[in-house]
Amino acid sequence: MPAAPLTDSELLAALRNGGREEAFRALVARHLGLVFGLAMRRTGQRVLAEDISQNVFAALSKRAAKLRAEPTIAGWLHRATMIECADALRRHSPHLHLPFAHRPAPELRAVPQVTWLGGAAPSGPRPTNP
Repeated sequence: MPAAPLTDSELLAALRNGGREEAFRALVARHLGLVFGLAMRRTGQRVLAEDISQNVFAALSKRAAKLRAEPTIAGWLHRATMIECADALRRHSPHLHLPFAHRPAPELRAVPQVTWLGGAAPSGPRPTNP
């Protein structure tokens, strides 16, 4: 009978106690969909979502010794992803830091000329219904 998969708590403990590579790979494999999916929904950009995912898992690797498994690693990853998304969007949207008066004006487009079936647009008052 195959052994049951390790829980997040057990993987986090293994990550702290020297079994870093295997435990880290297992955590990434288990939670990559959550982190990447959330980053994609928040940013709408695949490359940015990949960068965010990498940053979140790098942070997990660095902070593993300080994390408790009780709340859940998934909750920590969700919060870390949301924070990283906000930071990434801020970095990639420089005009968001400017006061409203200094933001670039939106591009104005000319309104297309309407061509009526009978030629020129009717002029004068509209006919009213009796």
